[in-house]
Amino acid sequence: MVERILLLAKDFNGNEYVRRLGSFLAKQGKRVDLIYFDSSEKTEQIEVNFNAHSITLILNADNIFNWAMLMNNEIKRKGRELSNKLEFDIIHGNDWITAPAAMTLKKLTEKPLVMTIHSTEHVRGFGGPHGGIISDLEWWSSFEADYIISCDEKTFNSLRNDLKIPDRKLALIRPVEDWERKILDIYELVEGVK
Repeated sequence: MVERILLLAKDFNGNEYVRRLGSFLAKQGKRVDLIYFDSSEKTEQIEVNFNAHSITLILNADNIFNWAMLMNNEIKRKGRELSNKLEFDIIHGNDWITAPAAMTLKKLTEKPLVMTIHSTEHVRGFGGPHGGIISDLEWWSSFEADYIISCDEKTFNSLRNDLKIPDRKLALIRPVEDWERKILDIYELVEGVK
């Protein structure tokens, strides 16, 4: 049975998906530890069973891709620190921007990885100079993940058709009624397989 989840996100303030998921899980008696980027490093209890650990960067980056890679190093550092003290059952990453850390922490903890892909580079249209490598990270994290969640049909079809993710590890879960319960069901499914 899934008891503790390590949730990774780029941000927390204004991130309704992560906030609602963490809150729902905590209310179900699950323990949630979120690692995210903020302007200062701190740990705060959002509610009973839901702790948020912010990381910050001491270096600046000249573009979003380089910034994301620096952020992932800090997420990995904090994730390792937490996993040395706590026994996680599931690692849950969000998008390419947390993918390197999510994959590393999966290997470090030997626990299942669930990825939520909110949008793919194929859907976004390869808008920047790092579009190719971002798409590769989306594919790689989907390949490494035990299960992938998509929040909309366009992204679901892109994961299936552009990135060739097999249906057996792919779910379309729109953030409408009872979506958090469906994610918990996926946690239980992948944790039971390991």
